[in-house]
Amino acid sequence: MGHRRRETGASSGLNTRDPDSTPTEPQTVFRRLDIPPSASYAQMGYTYKLIAAAWETTYVVLSRPGKSDVLVSMGGNDFGALGVGGSTSIPGVPRVVNLDALFASSPEEGTEARTIWIQSLHAGPRHVILQLHTVTSDAGPSPPILVGWGASRHGQLGQNIEARFTSRPTRVPINIQDDQMVSCALGNQHTVVLHESGRMSVLGSNKQGQLPLSRPWESIQGLGCTWNGTYMLPTDGHKRTLLAMGNNAQGQLGRGNRTESTSTAMEGVTLPADHAISTFACGSEHVLTVMHGSPSKEYCPSVWGWGLERAWKSGSWNFGKCWTSDATLAEGQT
Repeated sequence: MGHRRRETGASSGLNTRDPDSTPTEPQTVFRRLDIPPSASYAQMGYTYKLIAAAWETTYVVLSRPGKSDVLVSMGGNDFGALGVGGSTSIPGVPRVVNLDALFASSPEEGTEARTIWIQSLHAGPRHVILQLHTVTSDAGPSPPILVGWGASRHGQLGQNIEARFTSRPTRVPINIQDDQMVSCALGNQHTVVLHESGRMSVLGSNKQGQLPLSRPWESIQGLGCTWNGTYMLPTDGHKRTLLAMGNNAQGQLGRGNRTESTSTAMEGVTLPADHAISTFACGSEHVLTVMHGSPSKEYCPSVWGWGLERAWKSGSWNFGKCWTSDATLAEGQT
């Protein structure tokens, strides 16, 4: 029998992303979480499949062979982040997001019972995107679709409305049936989808030049977003290049200066020539990379960072070095 997956977490506790904590009790260490709906579904054979975290909201997908996936949300409900309607927070009460309603009013979907599978789950600061498909006994698997909810005023969900948010799942008008999605990243006011062909679909605000609109991109293996920036990592042959565009007020673009507060050009981050990037992660206003240098280097592999310094310098670093926005090296703290 295989190992059962368990979920661990830590949080401020203010909006009870951890359902076992009180609203004022911060959680400063990771510990096992016992989510009430999860316990009930575990008795029916469900296991953890996917997790994601928005600004003050947590999402967990539960899965069981032959049954629809179950999406549980908990925590803050600003901008309808829970996906259950309204915007009032419900402290300490995890909720199950209703995905069946997406198909209830669609005549072309028919009335045949369907199984809903969530293929991927992506959470930005204020909105969420799911990739899912359905299976029926008559028609078999359906093509995948994108679904989202949360902040929507800037068009990040593709809705041509001025509503501040969409509090229940709605279809996102990006075609991933003819050109499948391989990656998705969410900023505060924008959504970026990378397709198999290298084509990029973008939604939302471009006030900070964060939308890569110019051309198709080939051989991209990584995609990420800060609040108002977009980052792409090319594959083999360009491992020393991380491309960035958008807001640069805190040096988030890693170009060695802050004189240009925004940039609409997708250009490379200034990184040392003797290092190659293996992966990267975006925070709200900073970026971290894991880099590998020559095997003779004692600090290889290492973690490097730039952008808003208090976001990546406040921890305890006992390995590696960090790269700041003004192109200087900072020794890791111990």
